[in-house]
Amino acid sequence: MVGKRTINTNRTVTLDELVQIMEEHWDRELYNDFEVISLTDTGIDSCVMLPGTSRYLVLVRPRVAGVFFTKSDMIELAIANAPERETDDGEWPVRKKSSVERRHERIRQIFAASRERRGPTEEVLQRYADYLAQLLGEAGLTA
Repeated sequence: MVGKRTINTNRTVTLDELVQIMEEHWDRELYNDFEVISLTDTGIDSCVMLPGTSRYLVLVRPRVAGVFFTKSDMIELAIANAPERETDDGEWPVRKKSSVERRHERIRQIFAASRERRGPTEEVLQRYADYLAQLLGEAGLTA
């Protein structure tokens, strides 16, 4: 379980160039729609967000050689946690769960999330990486 894929490019690719390539060539029916999001409140660090699974999503961003231990120009695809969803159905529980039951439920959730990350999420990440590498290759940007 790596949780990250990289595609080496032959030159620096900006986020705007990446988005333009994806806007023109990305197959939204087979590979879902994407969205450009900001990872910080200041909007300095932006990336492309792709849906993964119910718990995880895939973030795509260009990396420049020589910055933060990056040896070459590349496009990075990484798994990230999806935002928390509201699960409150408006009903009060019939009885409160004991601390043992709460711990047991939390452990089950952690194991389910781990299985999802190792299985379906890694498969989605690999499919996105393969398809994006193909698009960048057709644009003449892969190393």
